[in-house]
Amino acid sequence: EVIIEEQGSLAEGDVMVKWKYFKDVENSLTWDPYKNAFGNNELSHVMNLTTTGQGSILAYADCIDLWPDNVVNPEVSNEDIGNDNVKLVMWIDAVDGSGSQVIFGGQPTQESGALGILSSDVNHASSYDFIFEKAQFQVRNVRLVPSSPEIGDSVTLEIEVLNIGSLAGPANLSVRSVTNNGNPILEGTVVSEEIGMDQSMWVTIKLEEFRDATTGMYYIVDDNTCISDCTSLYNGKNSGDTFNVKVAGDSSSGIPTLLIVIILIGVIGVLAVVVVVISRRESSGGDMFDEDGFEFEEEKSYAEVPYRTSPVSGADVTPQMADAMGRFPQWTQEDIQGYFDQGWDVDSLQEWIDGQ
Repeated sequence: EVIIEEQGSLAEGDVMVKWKYFKDVENSLTWDPYKNAFGNNELSHVMNLTTTGQGSILAYADCIDLWPDNVVNPEVSNEDIGNDNVKLVMWIDAVDGSGSQVIFGGQPTQESGALGILSSDVNHASSYDFIFEKAQFQVRNVRLVPSSPEIGDSVTLEIEVLNIGSLAGPANLSVRSVTNNGNPILEGTVVSEEIGMDQSMWVTIKLEEFRDATTGMYYIVDDNTCISDCTSLYNGKNSGDTFNVKVAGDSSSGIPTLLIVIILIGVIGVLAVVVVVISRRESSGGDMFDEDGFEFEEEKSYAEVPYRTSPVSGADVTPQMADAMGRFPQWTQEDIQGYFDQGWDVDSLQEWIDGQ
């Protein structure tokens, strides 16, 4: 619908909407598929007219076919659009009864390029991006379960897919594996549920178990709907996600080995301490034990005690105590009894004192 402020008169057939597809709007360069189908001329459609009751004229049209299928064959495909910044530009062409051309309706010119109706309101503008509507996907994340596979393991590949296209739709993916820089081998395909625009979804695919040990293995994920000039959605080598398949048990063999080494070091350390202790005792001279079986250490010391100040009656002590008190007047009866309780006798105490 277009409202035309017209002071004169407009008759049926005087107002038309015209359009054309451009690959370069600024330089008015026609898009090649359009040129092949329709030439360099614009397409047009006559608009119906009615008054608004406020002195203006309303021009309108319903269901305009902007790419008539009875004119061009074959149809335009996504490959025809490619990466071109294709624009559909529409404008109003009208001449009143006096022959005056309508203004501000847009019109391709050599000076200003292809201009549609200009308006600060996007709903009133008439220049549009021409895209091929479809679901288009991007792989955001890939997880391998288990992350360090071994021979005999069955692997699950988890893939997070984001729809970056202009329509909702399912992702149709294929998974290939590469081993030792060899040729990619198809592992399987997976089709997701419908994914909305700007929405993501995790899909999983179960792969066959590994039968051989390998190094430098990775996966490639492709879009099965791509026909030409296809780029993989995910390449494990480029993403640094290569991995090795080991013989079962190899991944943990290093732990027992490390424990064995630690235990051996501990045993050697304990033996070294024992040898040092023994060598020190031997270097101090004599046997470790005397003839009565008691052990003497040079480092053993005993506190000095006051001399006994009063005699003790011989009738109150044993012969051994009386002998000791006679030999060691510097000790009290209680001191000597304490040594006896520790296992000393008179002779061993005498030898110890003689050795001081």
